[in-house]
Amino acid sequence: MYTLKWMLIAAMLLALGLVVSSCKPPCNPPDSLDELERPFGVSSGPPQDDKPKSINVFIDGSGSMKGYTHPGGEYYSTFKLLLSRLPSDAEIKLYRFGPNSSPLMGDFRSNLNDILSSNFYHYSTTDICSPLGIIAKDKGSINLILTDGLDTSSGASGYQVEFARSLRQHLGDKGYFSLMGKRARFQGRYFSIKEKQYIDLGNDAKRPLFCLALSNRRYADYIREKIGSLFDNTFDFGKLDNNELRYTYGKDGKTIPEGLSHSIDASRLPLTEYRLKGNGKELQFCQKNYQDSYGKVIDYRIAYKPFRDSLYKLIENKKGTVVAEEASKQNEISYNIPFDLDKKGDYLIRITYRKTLPQWISDWSTDDDSQIENQTKAYMLKEWMQYILENFGDLESLSTTQYYFYICKRR
Repeated sequence: MYTLKWMLIAAMLLALGLVVSSCKPPCNPPDSLDELERPFGVSSGPPQDDKPKSINVFIDGSGSMKGYTHPGGEYYSTFKLLLSRLPSDAEIKLYRFGPNSSPLMGDFRSNLNDILSSNFYHYSTTDICSPLGIIAKDKGSINLILTDGLDTSSGASGYQVEFARSLRQHLGDKGYFSLMGKRARFQGRYFSIKEKQYIDLGNDAKRPLFCLALSNRRYADYIREKIGSLFDNTFDFGKLDNNELRYTYGKDGKTIPEGLSHSIDASRLPLTEYRLKGNGKELQFCQKNYQDSYGKVIDYRIAYKPFRDSLYKLIENKKGTVVAEEASKQNEISYNIPFDLDKKGDYLIRITYRKTLPQWISDWSTDDDSQIENQTKAYMLKEWMQYILENFGDLESLSTTQYYFYICKRR
């Protein structure tokens, strides 16, 4: 009798548990990139436009550019290839800059012979910031600055500040910036910024040649494909790359905390879905298909919504920076995100990998451009680019790629 009674009570409790369990709201992960990005105030922007309607080309007219102009050199071939890759219906405006920027009469094709002539390059000083005023007023164009170097000497600190401030404003207005470089054949002499004098290199040398591109970020893919491919190296800002990051098992197959369980990787989105039971001080995420170009410094923010039909809101004090660690397997990393949150509901974590200086910037930089063995390097290039990185108020401009984690917490 008592046995039957307890069996009935147990059955009732089990049924009650199933009812309670069935009343828990189902998980409701975002199903579009816009839904992922909206709580964090970011947007991937409009579709890429691969045919710019206008292009401004600013050419360094300093005397140290003469050495590139001999026939058969990379400067000559780069210009001709650049011309062939520009849209035939695009309006092209040419400028020569030294202490200031002045427009050239005629189109690119009619000026090509003059540009490739040594007589074109006669300025004794160059202000890399002089094109920026024109660029700021023409935000719909692609702007290209061709130069042999960036004056980053102690006397040019004002240029550094002005360029960094202008670049920060440009990128904050949906802008894109790319520094492209190649080592081109050079005959003659170049100007040493350190010693403030010309150095004769003879007829068999190479010097760095740079192209700086500034545009709306919708032209980023065009610049990378059509212009960046003409150069050996590129370092750019303002463009979030797609990635193939995906979930992988943690160290020793364990999860942190134990109540965190992987659900699924979204097939069309940079998103992994998790379930979380209980609480924990941090969440550990492990990912495969990592690339070194992403960087290992990660910035994160967390948004939360308590109910299915409510909207995500940023948790203002839940943001910060962590550093990823490489896992035992190649192209795998792991990192821990602080998560001392105990409310039930849906959480969305956005992580962005932060850009760091690529190795080629260091390899191409020298603090003594007066030495012949440093002829293929640019004076203080590393310090100049590091200064730019350190003076961004908005870390979004330094992001290389983004990823999201959806955390469904029902207990």
